[in-house]
Amino acid sequence: MPRTRRLLGSGGYNAALIAELVGEAGTVVTADIDAEIVQRARACLDAAGYDRVQVVLADAEGGVPEHAPFDRIIVTAGAWDIPSAWREQMSERGRIVVPLRMRGITRSFAFDHDGKDLVSDSYRLCGFVPMQGSGAYTERLLPVTDGVALQLDDQRQEFDTKALAAAVHAPRLEVWSGAAFDMPDELELFLATSTPQMVMLHGSKDLVDQGVLAPSVTRGVPALVAGGSFAYRTKRPNEETGGFESGVFAHGPDAETVAARYAELLRRWASDHRRRGAARIRYVPMPEGAAEPSAKVVAKRLGAVEVSWS
Repeated sequence: MPRTRRLLGSGGYNAALIAELVGEAGTVVTADIDAEIVQRARACLDAAGYDRVQVVLADAEGGVPEHAPFDRIIVTAGAWDIPSAWREQMSERGRIVVPLRMRGITRSFAFDHDGKDLVSDSYRLCGFVPMQGSGAYTERLLPVTDGVALQLDDQRQEFDTKALAAAVHAPRLEVWSGAAFDMPDELELFLATSTPQMVMLHGSKDLVDQGVLAPSVTRGVPALVAGGSFAYRTKRPNEETGGFESGVFAHGPDAETVAARYAELLRRWASDHRRRGAARIRYVPMPEGAAEPSAKVVAKRLGAVEVSWS
């Protein structure tokens, strides 16, 4: 078996599983920033007979250069960006599997190197605790009114929270798209990456129970915000669309405009991209701070995530 090196983001259990895959000829390195976790992982791996796994205390932002290159880098914490060290420490046939956080959602992507950038057409819904250390990043949670907040990637975005607070309790506009509601994780990725004006809307169960907001807000839902108006996704039973139909609830003085834009996104996804794996993700390294958000581009500190749909 060829010698294979793999870097894990943390813990001992995953390292043991990877050790089984690579066999005696492979090398497994597991790293964590927490000394207590490192000590526990070392003790558990030794007790289970995996003494060949190397356990390292390190900040994942810098990787583990003394053991590079790696054929596989598997990250088991939510990363907001892809550090340069990970790309530099990949072997020529390397792959990075990383739970990447963007615009309030997380997807685990398998990135391969195409000679220039990192590309992926393999991704899955996932959830991990956020990364600590130098790579830590806290999304901005902007309170709008009691029980309502916006979760943002971009710390520079500005919102008229007073106008949005008034809009929450104003009569809502309902628009039904005529499009099927299906595969909400794929739809969520499409919506979240469609425009920088799409943020995550979070609302309380109390407001749902009062009929102010739809149930989709309780777990967070992509919301299109324009001035003092916003629109977000909902659904209703409809056998003609396969069981459920996508719809839009909109609030504010420009509710008709934002609802129409949102409904068109729902129709476009349902007609053109309603399947698994329709997205192709490209991570383009850039000088720090150079990336700018735009349609289908999510700006990161060290690069840009470009999303195209087939």
